[in-house]
Amino acid sequence: MTTIATITYKNQLTLPSRLVAELGLSNVRRVLISSHGDEIVLWPIKSTAASLAGSLAHLSKNRSQSIKAIRKQTMALVAKDVAHEGLT
Repeated sequence: MTTIATITYKNQLTLPSRLVAELGLSNVRRVLISSHGDEIVLWPIKSTAASLAGSLAHLSKNRSQSIKAIRKQTMALVAKDVAHEGLT
C-alpha cells in the first residue's frame, strides 16, 4: 500500500488506519526505525512480557549505574535483539 502521512510540528508521525489494519499493527506501540539513504524502514516490536524475562540480568553486576545509563544500555540491547529478529 502506498499512502500519505503527516509529520507534526513535534515530529510525530501517525500511521493511517488502513495501513495499521492491513499490517495487523493495532496492538503495536513501539517500532524499530532504521534509515537507508533517503528511506525509512519501520519494524514493529511485538514483545510480550514473557519475551523480556531475563533481559535485565546484566544490570545486577554494576548496581552503581544511574537509571539513565541503565535505560540507555537496555534500549541498545533490545534494539539489537529486535533488529536481529527482523532480519532473519
